[in-house]
Amino acid sequence: ATERMRPRLRKFFAAGSADLSDVSALHQFRICGKKLRYAIELLAGAFADEIRAVAYPLLRDLQDRLGEVNDHATAGVRLKNWIEQSDDDEEAAYLREMLDDQQQQLDDKRGDFLAWWNGKREKDLRKAFASVVSDK
Repeated sequence: ATERMRPRLRKFFAAGSADLSDVSALHQFRICGKKLRYAIELLAGAFADEIRAVAYPLLRDLQDRLGEVNDHATAGVRLKNWIEQSDDDEEAAYLREMLDDQQQQLDDKRGDFLAWWNGKREKDLRKAFASVVSDK
């Protein structure tokens, strides 16, 4: 179980150290978190309770927050496509207003996430996974 979890942990923490102001980096971090969360669900019985009690809830919260960021980013991409395809000026203007709103919400959610994902949360996660990453 430890050997299965370690590569996911390394990828997760590497993704968490990327430039998270970039939406695609946040998306990759979300994917790594999802894979780590699934691994915990499958293998948690083999590890200390701290993984279930501390790490899992933090990962679930991280996934929820990054999911909101991703939802706004995806909506923005779709709106841009619709604007490009629109041949109606009034419709395109409305879609641009919606795009501006989505962009503002994306910026807000990304800012909220970056404020939440601080050094203390990362440290708490690393501590919760200490039994997995130690070579003992």
